Amino acid sequence: MSYEGKQRIIQQVFFKGMCGGIFGRAEYPFVLKEENRKQNLFQQISDNAIDYFKSNNIGWWRGVNGLPTNHALSSQVACVNHLFWLIDNHVAANAVLKEIDSNFTAIPFENGNFVEFELNGCDENHTYNYLNERSSTRGANTTSIDACMLAKKGNATILVFIEWKYVEKYYEKPIKAAQNASYEVRKKTYEKMLKDDSSPVIMDKQNTNSLCDYDSAYSKFSVEPFYQLMRQTLLAWQLTKNNRYGATDYIHIHVIPGGNDRLLNGKTSPQITDGEANICIAWAKWLKSPEKYIHISPSKLLGSASSTYNKPLYEYLNARYWN
Repeated sequence: MSYEGKQRIIQQVFFKGMCGGIFGRAEYPFVLKEENRKQNLFQQISDNAIDYFKSNNIGWWRGVNGLPTNHALSSQVACVNHLFWLIDNHVAANAVLKEIDSNFTAIPFENGNFVEFELNGCDENHTYNYLNERSSTRGANTTSIDACMLAKKGNATILVFIEWKYVEKYYEKPIKAAQNASYEVRKKTYEKMLKDDSSPVIMDKQNTNSLCDYDSAYSKFSVEPFYQLMRQTLLAWQLTKNNRYGATDYIHIHVIPGGNDRLLNGKTSPQITDGEANICIAWAKWLKSPEKYIHISPSKLLGSASSTYNKPLYEYLNARYWN
């Protein structure tokens, strides 16, 4: 049985009596009934998380009336369930960051939060728009990172990007540049940054970025998960280049469950994977600073901190996600 198939069963058992809801136009045994949407979030954080998303105008994926999706396999919901409790918990935030780098110390954003969700490269008034994207809504139609923290390491402030995956899997899709107007728009949007020789992404291993055949080089990055990773890497680079949040450097954390083989071993872009069995190993080879990209499992990132500082959450995460 696939990883997703196992997780469907786990969610159905975990939410016994609350599932059998409608998603799209069909009923599924792992989808919560409409009246149980709020139950998709850990009870300890549900009200505050919903208020946070509302006050920051953040879109829930397939949410309704300010409530999260009723799909129990949502990676956005999984991210919030794992990380939202850290928002005002300095000690626990510190413990989580030390799983990434033992020299990291958690520091708050200007609003006092130790974690922010769905940050992007612009503000509502477009006083800055680092990726030149059309939308400014966090979490919707713009490059956003699932969660973000700030770490102090020596005298440096590090922007910690956290991209969360759960049961996602991707398939290789044919690239139809000539027939796809949106492809051309996206390619043009990121062209200046990707062709910049100081860009963190290697466009062509045989040439500098500025001398590469951009159309050909870009095409291999245009399928998931590499399209998203490329955009998030550019975003982290631009934010730190402009010293947003006081950050002078960044690290990109890719949270993927170890059991999700279909994602980890995907071959959506043969030019990117280039014989590597693991997408994370493959992606790092297209970065000028591969040490800034780290793959970690949810249980490794949160296991120690939650078991030490929030036992009910540890038991919840272990039962719902880590089996």
